[in-house]
Amino acid sequence: MMRLNHPDHGGSPYLAEKVNEAFDILKLSAKSDPNWLIQRQKLKDEEDLQRKQYAEEILREELKKQGVLDEEGDVIHPDGGVGKKHDKM
Repeated sequence: MMRLNHPDHGGSPYLAEKVNEAFDILKLSAKSDPNWLIQRQKLKDEEDLQRKQYAEEILREELKKQGVLDEEGDVIHPDGGVGKKHDKM
């Protein structure tokens, strides 16, 4: 909402001030609600997990390109052997 009404982008300074005031009121009331805090933490945890899983997938793909992992994700040892299950990435 603020993006649409920001004075630097042709919006009204008065309207931008009112949007900021409303946001501050909503933010204060939301943060005092324990359910909001719990839900916010759950969302943050889910986002963190998704970022971690994405980073692991990128790393796996890069290691496969470099010949360190085979297609199942097992470590390929320098002697040509394939690692055991505990060697999975």
